[in-house]
Amino acid sequence: MENFHSQARRHSEGIIEVNNNLINGPGVIRGGPLPTIPTVPTVPPEDINFGRFPTAVTTVDSGGNLPLETNESLVGTAIRHITGDSGILLNEPGIYSLTYSANASAVEGNTVSLQSLQFATPIDESFRSDTSPSQLAATNTITVTNTTVLLSLNTIDATTFSDVIVTILKTS
Repeated sequence: MENFHSQARRHSEGIIEVNNNLINGPGVIRGGPLPTIPTVPTVPPEDINFGRFPTAVTTVDSGGNLPLETNESLVGTAIRHITGDSGILLNEPGIYSLTYSANASAVEGNTVSLQSLQFATPIDESFRSDTSPSQLAATNTITVTNTTVLLSLNTIDATTFSDVIVTILKTS
């Protein structure tokens, strides 16, 4: 019968081996066939431009723009947003991907809608409409040729939005 110390030593060997692999590099854990690879934090490239703007709950009047209450992530210089504002500025030429999703409940009636606007002009393929309650979502590509573009999300009908996530990524 094994004593406590030999059981503890045998149990800890795998843990020590895992920790050793993280410190010293790849190895095999507990005789397994696949080597482990240590994880090393990486720094994003300097030219990355990314923004993520969640909003918990907000009610927007008919024809109003959806305010974005937080800047969860805002990396780079190409995307600018003031916390609580409805407008997002794209201030560098390039191609951007805009994605939104939101739960929507009608304030009056039974229709909910949401669309992306570029300088108050609807962006092609961004309009979503459904019966209330519903989740509305879209992804659009935006090409910026000027140095500044103003984006916003707009509703046609008075709507209460929850769990809103807006993400913008400069892809080139």
